[in-house]
Amino acid sequence: MVVEYEGEYYPPMALQAARLYLGLSEMEMELKIGESVRLGKIDIQTDEIGRMLVDYFGKEKTYPYHSAAGVVLGEVDPKFFAGKIVVVGASALATGDSKVTPFSGNMMGFEKNATVMENILSNRLVYRSESTMQALSIGLIVL
Repeated sequence: MVVEYEGEYYPPMALQAARLYLGLSEMEMELKIGESVRLGKIDIQTDEIGRMLVDYFGKEKTYPYHSAAGVVLGEVDPKFFAGKIVVVGASALATGDSKVTPFSGNMMGFEKNATVMENILSNRLVYRSESTMQALSIGLIVL
């Protein structure tokens, strides 16, 4: 939920898109390094380097895909996109933008971004509890 570059911190595309969709100003976004990102009234728990847990909805193509050519040629009704965030990206495996998720070994990066946006906008966020972290630590020590 945060990208550090040369000592400055920036929100990634998924967070910015969610902020804009909600109609929030940049001042309504707050970073607590190593803890969370607040977006309006939504508090997104992060780890020490700014990552959030993602609640995946399923394998790749959980969201509808449309070819850019089909959109340009009018094969997709423009009303389909009304009121939605549209994420554009390459879906060919050769692009190298595939991600490994619990459901898939080749989910496209743009679909992962869409999932993160959906998690934020639907407030379907996954949180680490202290007891879960303790159990994981004990499990790792036993192994």
